[in-house]
Amino acid sequence: MFERGLTALSSLQKREAFIIPTPPPPTERQQSHQDISLFGYSLAPVYDFWERLQVSHCGQYSVERMLALDEYCQRVSIIRVLAVCLFFPFGPLIVIVLTECMPLESVDKGALANYVFWIRHAIMGTILVFCAMIQAKVWIPEVPLSVKQVLMVAIGSSVLYTALNILVAELWVFPIPFLVVAGAPVLISIWAIASRLVLGPHPVEGVQDGSFRGRRVLLLTAVHASLLAIYPAYQAVFLEVDGFLELAMFALLPVINLSLKNLQTALGSHLEDSLPEVIIFSVDVFNAIYSVLCMHSANSIKMVALTLVLNTFVLILSLHGMNRRSRVARECRSFQLMERQQQQIRRTQSVLDSVVTGGCSPALLSTLVTTTLRMLQAPGQLDTHELRTIRLLSGMPHQLSSSSSALLDSLAARSVYNNNRRTTVTTCVAQIKSRFSSAAVEGRVLSATHFPPPSPYKSMLAKRLRGTVLVVPTHVSSRTTINEIETSACQQDKRDESTSTKSEISDTQPNSAELLEIPMLQTLYLTTPHVEHVIHAMPHSIVEPIPSLPRPSGLWISLFGQEVSDKLIPLVSKNNPFIGTVLDETRKLNTRAVKQTLQLLFNNEYLGLMAYTQCIIPVVYLLYMPILQALPNHVYYPTHYRYFGGENEFDERMTVIGILAGLQFAVLMALQVFVVKCFGVSTIYQIAFVLETHFSLLQGRLLMWLVFAVQSTLMHYGADFSFRFDWLHKSSPAN
Repeated sequence: MFERGLTALSSLQKREAFIIPTPPPPTERQQSHQDISLFGYSLAPVYDFWERLQVSHCGQYSVERMLALDEYCQRVSIIRVLAVCLFFPFGPLIVIVLTECMPLESVDKGALANYVFWIRHAIMGTILVFCAMIQAKVWIPEVPLSVKQVLMVAIGSSVLYTALNILVAELWVFPIPFLVVAGAPVLISIWAIASRLVLGPHPVEGVQDGSFRGRRVLLLTAVHASLLAIYPAYQAVFLEVDGFLELAMFALLPVINLSLKNLQTALGSHLEDSLPEVIIFSVDVFNAIYSVLCMHSANSIKMVALTLVLNTFVLILSLHGMNRRSRVARECRSFQLMERQQQQIRRTQSVLDSVVTGGCSPALLSTLVTTTLRMLQAPGQLDTHELRTIRLLSGMPHQLSSSSSALLDSLAARSVYNNNRRTTVTTCVAQIKSRFSSAAVEGRVLSATHFPPPSPYKSMLAKRLRGTVLVVPTHVSSRTTINEIETSACQQDKRDESTSTKSEISDTQPNSAELLEIPMLQTLYLTTPHVEHVIHAMPHSIVEPIPSLPRPSGLWISLFGQEVSDKLIPLVSKNNPFIGTVLDETRKLNTRAVKQTLQLLFNNEYLGLMAYTQCIIPVVYLLYMPILQALPNHVYYPTHYRYFGGENEFDERMTVIGILAGLQFAVLMALQVFVVKCFGVSTIYQIAFVLETHFSLLQGRLLMWLVFAVQSTLMHYGADFSFRFDWLHKSSPAN
């Protein structure tokens, strides 16, 4: 029953599915740009300056990555998501603990007597080179590099490097001063020579844009190598100050962090939607490690409070930017329908699911993805000048289902979107930030300012005709559609002609309650915008609605309305200047809604990974330090050993780190709840998606940084930031 009526309304819904809801009247309209004020002074310039320094918003998801995220959320359970987030750092932690189980000898016994140290040194070098080559393989997958070749290069480079270190230690002094930092260029040179021997003189020959991508990999590797000197030097200076200078030095750490992030953004702009994981699992991991080391040495609750305040302040401002940059998407009518579906899903969730997931269900993300795909499948409803800025393919390929792959192929077949897997276009950081800033992405709400000022009409007849053009067709078309539904229903029930005519004449007001019993009709009735709303968006001089007249009833209004509507159709066609302006602005807002959705996912991934790193690194430290204290090797870590003290002092220092871990976990949970409530996206699911999708890459990167952070303070590596090097003044290495 009502099948033909449903079909008619369905086609009507498809034609108007992408219309952005026009704003309320001027008295109720809100500005799209809401300034932050303090004591009556606008803080917008301060916020804009802060935003130009940040990199969390400098990018957007590709359609492929969005589909992969949606499939992951539909496939995995919340238990698996929590397990991935919880156990992800345990692999690198186990490797570090196993290396500490290798007993070391005193450095006074000389280089050869410390053969266990050299074995450990070779193992650590092999791990570092292996992880670095796996990372390069992920970035340039076309390079013919097998696991066997990677092992050959890693083991050969590490063994040769260790042999040279033993030779220098025997001929000069042991331990070699700053072996980790000073020996890094030597190891990299040996690694390059070994790679050339195994892979040939031109390993990227035949690879699309191989030389460009190879240079970028080397530049990013150089930035990562610079971290090995910057953060230990910072720690050395921090250990030499106290009091107020100690707090000032600690506040300097975010500045260093931000500078390195901007540098990586400039060099890694070609990575597109893979940029957050590259930045977070390098700079933010180092920042979190050395923040914990500084807190452990200072044993100060003030530093915990300072860290929490700084991190929370940055997070709040970032969420404010997310809210601004997704405003058009949330005001879009399709997204309003999506929010209603999300609210319905939340109401059907169990109490346990709501507590564990923060009120988020995988179906919430699916409504967001479905709405975005519906817009992408109708490029005629989007701005043609902006379509090439929407990327279909991710920089790193994802495993998609057959249906998602077919959908991606259908979008690519339209030849209107950016279908390149990788780009060779380099963009400076200033241009990236200008493109994705709140002012550029936020956009304006459709209002009277979009339309040119009208010329005054010469007669009242023209004004009334203009109002009739805008008011009558919508009312008539809605009445005609309802009458078609009633007529179709009567024909399906095979009612006689006299009864049908009588019902058509008598029912001047349709039974809307009966129609609203059908879910789709109810949705259309609630969400379809009316032309009266468009009138509010126009200058008052454009439209002067005609006064309401007594309504005729029944069949007469249907016939009269159809006749009037046919005559007025040319006046509301696309050739009409006002209608053309509305369509152009609607396409721009639809495009902005799609791009804001993709940027929302990028921004949430960045903030989620950052909060996760700030939470998990203190937990790793809490697990590692008691194990290290119980092993004999802890006496060879002077930087840590001087702060172990007695059992009570050690417990006090670890309590400070535990408080930091607990507070950072609370921040992560608050981020999860807020993002779910405001945007319908689960931060926890998105974190698990990144960790599991790029498991080997991120595991290797985390292992590299933890290995360095632990090894760099070992006495056998000659780290002495006082630059006194007392062992150099001895007569021989053995003394």
